[in-house]
Amino acid sequence: MLKALGFDLDNTLYDQSDHITAFIKYEAKWLSEMAAVAPEVAEQVFLKKWHELTSYHSNLFDEVLKDLNIHNHGYVKDMVHQYHKFRTELNLSPNTKQILQKLASQYQLFIITDGNFEMQKQKVNALRITEYFSLIIYTGQYGSEWKKPSTIPFCNAIKSLGRKPFECAYIGDNPLSDFKGARKTGLTTIRVLTGPFAHYTASEEQSPHYVMNTIAEIEDILLEHERRGECNAQ
Repeated sequence: MLKALGFDLDNTLYDQSDHITAFIKYEAKWLSEMAAVAPEVAEQVFLKKWHELTSYHSNLFDEVLKDLNIHNHGYVKDMVHQYHKFRTELNLSPNTKQILQKLASQYQLFIITDGNFEMQKQKVNALRITEYFSLIIYTGQYGSEWKKPSTIPFCNAIKSLGRKPFECAYIGDNPLSDFKGARKTGLTTIRVLTGPFAHYTASEEQSPHYVMNTIAEIEDILLEHERRGECNAQ
């Protein structure tokens, strides 16, 4: 029986596009002041490139500046710094607050999230969700070896919570990072079809045990998992 549920953050508990689009608007204004490019043009190019490459592309800012014909390594460095420091209002995906409240009364909840430590911590604070979670692991706080799909954050979560792998499940949206390490550690894995990877076809090693369309289906998935466990026990 499951005792602990883990969650990814971006595009799992909230729509990351809320954060990205607010940053793009802010950055377009900054670029207009630095390089005499019209802010509406900068915003349009930035949005187009983000939709093409997603925020997971390591050279997104370079590509935006190249398309604007103002590429400058100094600008890129400044943009990365501004991205990590950027603050905006964020909201949980529909019904997620009620779901977390209910799940927190039944399970130990935890988060494992990649990305810049300060940025991810600010997002958690902006979402006002710390009260629901027994543990939050920011892999960016510890170094690249902790980044998913490494097994390190999952092993540490299990140990910190005092649980066995079969007692834990992990919910995420990104097949490239969320499930391989969790499965290798022995966790049950659940994919939610949200965000830029909603239509991505996962390989066998990237695939989860269960798939749901939205986070609102989590209770049905948990019931299905419990039924499967009962059948296997017979």
